[in-house]
Amino acid sequence: ADYIKAMFEHHRGLFDYGALLQGGELNSVELTPDGIVYRFRTADVRMRLTVADRRVAPIETLNFGAYEPAEARALLALATPGCRILDIGANHGYFSLVLARLVAGCELDSFEPIPANHAALVANLALNGQRNVRAHHLALSDREGTATFYFNPTYVTASSQHDLTREPGVETVECPMRTLDGWLAESGGKSVGLIKCDVEGAELAVFRGARQTLAAQRPALFTELLRKWSERFGY
Repeated sequence: ADYIKAMFEHHRGLFDYGALLQGGELNSVELTPDGIVYRFRTADVRMRLTVADRRVAPIETLNFGAYEPAEARALLALATPGCRILDIGANHGYFSLVLARLVAGCELDSFEPIPANHAALVANLALNGQRNVRAHHLALSDREGTATFYFNPTYVTASSQHDLTREPGVETVECPMRTLDGWLAESGGKSVGLIKCDVEGAELAVFRGARQTLAAQRPALFTELLRKWSERFGY
């Protein structure tokens, strides 16, 4: 009897989630043995979480009702049917999934250097059956080689080449790194129409490594600029 009472208190929070879903962008939350699957109303996108992370798209949407809606509208306005899109700093893939579903005939290359994040990106693409997105375990910058990244398992959206959060539990991981100009010269394909770049302060280095591409192809650019992060990179 004591166990039943204690577990009921443990489960009570499940009843609160219906209220969190009302009027928000999330349509449902499904508990599975392999993790929690969140279904978004936008483009009927699904994302699976297997670890507790306080800032990824599904959790942000539970907290605030939507996930960066102005940014999503801007990206969809910039993307043209059939265009090639680069998602640099794709994380678990929310924007890649939305663009892949809603931009007719598009093809995406999504870049994510952190191994755990890249694995989640690949899993979410498979969960949604997306075949027009290629996921690359790669960082883009202004030089070739490898780089050390700081990775907080409970705050993966702040993964960076600097320890941005300075919180306990931050890990380091070595990741492969290329310039966008060098990578595109080898990979080929059609011209790039849109670049989304969100790499926690290293955006300027990405664009320095993409000078030839920007000059020759003149894609639309959508990028995060956060002064407290870029300051750590010296600009």
